[in-house]
Amino acid sequence: MVETINSGPLDSKPCVDTISSAKVTPISNKQEQEPMTTKKIRHVIKDEGTRDKINTYLVGLRTKKGLTQVDLCKKLGLDPDRAKTLVSQCETGYIKVPPERFKDWAKACGEPRDMFAKTMLKFYEPYIYECLFK
Repeated sequence: MVETINSGPLDSKPCVDTISSAKVTPISNKQEQEPMTTKKIRHVIKDEGTRDKINTYLVGLRTKKGLTQVDLCKKLGLDPDRAKTLVSQCETGYIKVPPERFKDWAKACGEPRDMFAKTMLKFYEPYIYECLFK
């Protein structure tokens, strides 16, 4: 179940947090999905070099803070049994860190939230990043 959030001013916190109940589904052009073991993984981030950089950054932040994936899930307020997959998929570039979780993810890993958001923008939206910061 995915709920919409009532967005207010830019600095306000979303009224509804549903990531723990949302089902994470990889992007696919197919209507019906084959089992993960029999098909090639479709990454949201197509460039392997960028996926490697995302992995290095996210895993580095987490391990520098001494956190396991389960620890990070707990700090994010997620059910570790279901959400560990989310952390793994974000770290490998299979899915993106949800933007509404940037502040929580940064705080859990001890990274300034503006630096975390800027870095993720650089990976996920390089053209927008370039327009804003170059």
